[in-house]
Amino acid sequence: HQAKFPQSIDQFGLNLPSGLGEWLQKLCAFQPSDRPESADAALKAFAELITTPPIVEVEVPQTPDLLQLKEGDTLKNRYEIQACLGKPGSFAVAYHVIDRWNDQEQVLKLVYRDGRSRHRRLIQEYQILFKIPEHLHIVKCLSADEIPGEEPIPYIVFEYVKGESVDHWLERRDLTLQDIITLARQVAQGLNHIHHHGVYHQDIKPSNLFWTEQGVKIIDFNIAAFQDETAPMSAGTRRYLPPGLFVVNLVSDDIVTGK
Repeated sequence: HQAKFPQSIDQFGLNLPSGLGEWLQKLCAFQPSDRPESADAALKAFAELITTPPIVEVEVPQTPDLLQLKEGDTLKNRYEIQACLGKPGSFAVAYHVIDRWNDQEQVLKLVYRDGRSRHRRLIQEYQILFKIPEHLHIVKCLSADEIPGEEPIPYIVFEYVKGESVDHWLERRDLTLQDIITLARQVAQGLNHIHHHGVYHQDIKPSNLFWTEQGVKIIDFNIAAFQDETAPMSAGTRRYLPPGLFVVNLVSDDIVTGK
């Protein structure tokens, strides 16, 4: 004769200690020689089972490198990366994305570093763009949010338009006099619009001007300020600062390198 359970309790998926079924089977064995030597031995074996934590394999999600996202990667299960737009800047990186919720092409700007406060920097940029009425030569802001985590990463979403920054345009072609006049006129129109609404961009330079089929668009308002702000200008790019301007607490990498 042989006393044997038709099915071990280990097979019921009850999250019981591993080996408990074998212990029960041994305890109930028909032959005395197959059982524990004594009650103390059985209790000792049982105590070892219930005090040894079960080994549970937990899949740890990998945090993506926000500066090296590739085509096909997604953020917040919504924004599908198409390409990185240019090189990461001093504080942020921009990606061409598809918004899966509306199947629209957009630009997502991640603020990944800021010595002061990346949230404050992005919120200020969003508030400024939100309050400026839409204009042909000003980039259109759509929304802003953050990627949750131990240190949430804020981002801002813009319209996507095909084109290239004016600094690349300058490198790749000779400008005609008409090109220069058109560029200057459109930048002046955009600046006049934001100045009329009490905003100063503070960092107008070729890399912050985007040339499109509809004309130039002024982008990157991350150090822009409202007219009534009294704090001194604290960032910018040295070669494009107004002559004689006194700048304190220089924080831009562009200033450090003198670009």
